[in-house]
Amino acid sequence: MTSGMRIAPPAFSGQSALERVLLVGFALFLFASTFSISLSQMSLLATLLLFVVHVVLTRERLFVPGLRYLYIAMALWVGWLVLTAALNGPGLVSLYDSRQEWLFVAVFIGAYLLRREGRQEILISVLAVGVTLVSVYGVGQYLGGWHWFLSRGGGEAPQFGYRVTGFFGGLVTFGNFYAVASSILIGYLVGGYGRLTRISRWLILAAAALGSLVTVLNFGQRIAEGVPEQVQKDPRVLEAYLGTE
Repeated sequence: MTSGMRIAPPAFSGQSALERVLLVGFALFLFASTFSISLSQMSLLATLLLFVVHVVLTRERLFVPGLRYLYIAMALWVGWLVLTAALNGPGLVSLYDSRQEWLFVAVFIGAYLLRREGRQEILISVLAVGVTLVSVYGVGQYLGGWHWFLSRGGGEAPQFGYRVTGFFGGLVTFGNFYAVASSILIGYLVGGYGRLTRISRWLILAAAALGSLVTVLNFGQRIAEGVPEQVQKDPRVLEAYLGTE
């Protein structure tokens, strides 16, 4: 009855309990990234610690051969950060200003977890759920000016409604994230359409559409020009990225 059909193994088959926890932790990181920077960073840090323990205990290969050029590019980028910090300004101390750049370790963890068939759809679906939920809230934010859990919203939109920021304090942070997330979802839907279940297709399509919509309703615009030192101190830039109390 199954002749000529390829049945994919379950995404959780043949893996240790620790590896399952890693998958759950990384899924939490993806979901949390749609609405909370701090929660996503904490979940990624916890997953990173578990990942290091897992690699040490199992002695598995850390790198995925197919991503060697990406690893090289990342190594060059880190080297460039160190070099420019050493040659300019206060020296290596200025690397503290790039403290959030450690988030690129998500690439290593993601590449490792995605080796097993079926996990891509699980993780992309988790991201899609988060984007959908926050985007629905974003539509309400645009129409009704909601700003739950925030002291203030993004302000009035140019012609009608209110600018969408989701649960982020900064306009730019929200706009950038949802523009990227929507592009990822669209790309995955187009590239993996034939492998996806019907439910996943509709979920990812809805998330991509809603994410693109709230990106537009964010009403991003250029707010500052000049050399980096001037732009970093501009009050409008600080408010856009960090928000205000």
